[in-house]
Amino acid sequence: MTELGRRNRNFCVKLDSNRALFVKQTKASDPDSLANFKREMDYYTLAQVQSSWNQYLPRVLDIDRERHSIVLEFINHSESLTQYHWRIRRFSTLIASMVGGALADFHRSVTLANVPHELLQSCQRNPVWILNFDRVSDSASDGVKQMLATMQQFGAIRDGMQALKRDWRFDCLMHGDMKWDNCLIYPDEKQMAQLKLIDWELIDIGDARWDVAGLMHSFLVFWIETDLREIGQAPARDIVELIARENDLQAALRQSLQTFWRSYQNGLGRTEYDLHELESVLRFVAARLILTCYEGVFTARDMSNSMSMVLQLAQLMFEDPLMLVKHWFAIATESRVEELEA
Repeated sequence: MTELGRRNRNFCVKLDSNRALFVKQTKASDPDSLANFKREMDYYTLAQVQSSWNQYLPRVLDIDRERHSIVLEFINHSESLTQYHWRIRRFSTLIASMVGGALADFHRSVTLANVPHELLQSCQRNPVWILNFDRVSDSASDGVKQMLATMQQFGAIRDGMQALKRDWRFDCLMHGDMKWDNCLIYPDEKQMAQLKLIDWELIDIGDARWDVAGLMHSFLVFWIETDLREIGQAPARDIVELIARENDLQAALRQSLQTFWRSYQNGLGRTEYDLHELESVLRFVAARLILTCYEGVFTARDMSNSMSMVLQLAQLMFEDPLMLVKHWFAIATESRVEELEA
């Protein structure tokens, strides 16, 4: 048995050379943690009868509500998409297409109409907490205090976060913490890449754009951190300089973002791209970048270069999302963008 850590009691229990179990039990006993874990158990129960979506989840072997534990199949030879991308050190349009299609399948097939009453009752129906982040306690780390001070200099961030709270939709069952860390890739018996989505504790009735933004922001964080680690070139001084670099890395980012968005839209049966929707998604990406920055400086003495760039990108997304639509997605003609701006 191997302890896998993270915020819960997670263990890999090896049965033999080919089979293993993943055991997850909540560590905290506070009401919020128990409620989150209950929603995850409720969702796994629901997913077992949703054949169209079940393919993206690890197989459920046992749910013990008294002990607050879940036993799942352990996915052999798997790695998170974060681990995968750092191992191959490049973007993959195959992966972008897979995750876009999987998220669309989830949003399309798990409708509010077929969610059990127990799960609906336990959902909080609140916008994500980061949209209310405007003050810190005295005990917060210096990194968090520096982050907030920087944010308060940017009126676009303050106004943008308030606008997202007003614009928040309750239109779907959302994962709530969709990112590369919660996507597992592994080879099947034919050595074809397969995908599983994990960690459903924050599932809630909420805004589908938050899930889309979570995955999209993972591409952008990888782009920023890869550029900063690139050997043989000076790191960009700020996010504007980084965006202006028309190199192979940014070309691959652009291709992956377009592939992801196209796959997600096609999975929902949409053949026409809604530029207003894409613009609003980028504003949600900005909020997700702020959450990642907060997580990155939570125990830090100051903000790293990468977290500073992440925060700068969030500011730019709130200030001018249509510029980034044109720059990265290349799906709008000038006339259509001018029409939107009008």
